[in-house]
Amino acid sequence: MMKRLINILLLLLFAGLTQSYAQKERKYIRSGNDMYYEALDDSLQVDSTMMQKAEVEYRKAIEKKPSTYEGRNNLANSLYRQKKYEEALKEWESLTSLNVDERKKSKLYHNIGNAYLMNSKLKESIEAYKNALRNYPSDTATKYNLAFAQSKLREQQQQQKKNQQNKNQQNKDQQKKNKQQQKQQQKDQQKKQQQSEQEKRKQEQQAQQKPGEQKKAQQKQGKKGEKGEKISKEDAMRILKALEIDEKKLQQELKRRTKKSSNSKKTEKDW
Repeated sequence: MMKRLINILLLLLFAGLTQSYAQKERKYIRSGNDMYYEALDDSLQVDSTMMQKAEVEYRKAIEKKPSTYEGRNNLANSLYRQKKYEEALKEWESLTSLNVDERKKSKLYHNIGNAYLMNSKLKESIEAYKNALRNYPSDTATKYNLAFAQSKLREQQQQQKKNQQNKNQQNKDQQKKNKQQQKQQQKDQQKKQQQSEQEKRKQEQQAQQKPGEQKKAQQKQGKKGEKGEKISKEDAMRILKALEIDEKKLQQELKRRTKKSSNSKKTEKDW
């Protein structure tokens, strides 16, 4: 009998504690909600300070009742509003394993899709929106977000394809340019090698010639050079004039000597 009374007292005590924790959990959730909506009072900008306070209140509620769906879902919402998308995503994904009705589960997947979309994970967001519609097919907002994510994915794929085509074309152009440069380098190298071989053969031929042949070759080369020289008309006239002057001087000298010799003969005496 005493044991039965003790069990009843324990049950009542546990129920009282549970109710007390539940009341405290609800208190923190209500407080968090007030701060959450106050943070969103300005439709153009979120009050980050007030949203952080709402996050703290929701975490207090979860400490009192870890299994609370409302507290954890609201916490995820406050994290999302603070652009903490990864943290919000973890909270919502953990709630999908709970036994909740299809409308709530659809809302969870819708929010998961939004978090993925904000992180530019388009394929994951599309799959989440599809899961939301599987649970609640008539959700207009989810349909719109799904169409938007699919459109963004197509644009991304087209841009990636275009970028790849441009990259491939650039690679082709670079390969063509490299081939042209290699071809020109080979031509330059062959030309240089041919000139080097010609110079080497010339030197070998000169080394093999006899001294006399080398002299003849030099004289022949000199004569070619002389033949190749041209005398201008003015130079030719000057040369002719100089020759005429020399000729006159020579004749005058011969006359002078002849006259002197004649005079010498006249003055000689016969002994």
